[in-house]
Amino acid sequence: MYAVILSSIIYLGAFFYPTYLYTNIFLWILPLVVTDQNNRYGCYAGYIWGLIFFSGHISWFAYALTYKGQGDVRMLIYCATVSYFSLYSAFWLWFKQQLVYRYVNKIKNLNRKWVALCCTWIISTATFIFLTCYCSLAIFDCFEGYPFINPLLPLVSIPWYLHALPYFGCVGYWIIIILTNLVIASAYKKYNGKTLILLIALFGFPMLFQPVFKN
Repeated sequence: MYAVILSSIIYLGAFFYPTYLYTNIFLWILPLVVTDQNNRYGCYAGYIWGLIFFSGHISWFAYALTYKGQGDVRMLIYCATVSYFSLYSAFWLWFKQQLVYRYVNKIKNLNRKWVALCCTWIISTATFIFLTCYCSLAIFDCFEGYPFINPLLPLVSIPWYLHALPYFGCVGYWIIIILTNLVIASAYKKYNGKTLILLIALFGFPMLFQPVFKN
């Protein structure tokens, strides 16, 4: 469970101190991928991840309720909000777990199995972020979400990296970020030259989309 706690803290740190910890965006899935032996992380682990992350991420809401709210039970609203958003992170790891059970475990070839496992992380994580950012408030008849979990926000500290955003779109950039996490996890497990080349490409591709300045 320490990996779940570490992952949530790494992701949270990127939002608290984006100027210094924006690189956490490329590392927050690493503890989970490295320690996810036998597809161990599911709904419970995802919910714990959400409780830690969202309790810190919406601490501004707790502050507002404390100093501007009224009533003795006002902090229950904050607790309920954290618990509610944590359901989405619970769905994230549960969804990943189901994809592995249904598809990845049927693959015998190790290389294909690793590729398929990466796809499950990409699909489940991108779905989790999308639902939270755009659909998490639909239950309240408001087809909006909680957009501040968007992993692109801390990257505003390195604007050159976001120059390709009009070409790849927000979801496309999420996939690239998630893939970078997975490649780093792969390099952690077994380093090779191909992994290094892929990492350089993932970090350096926005340089191809830099604006051209004319004299």
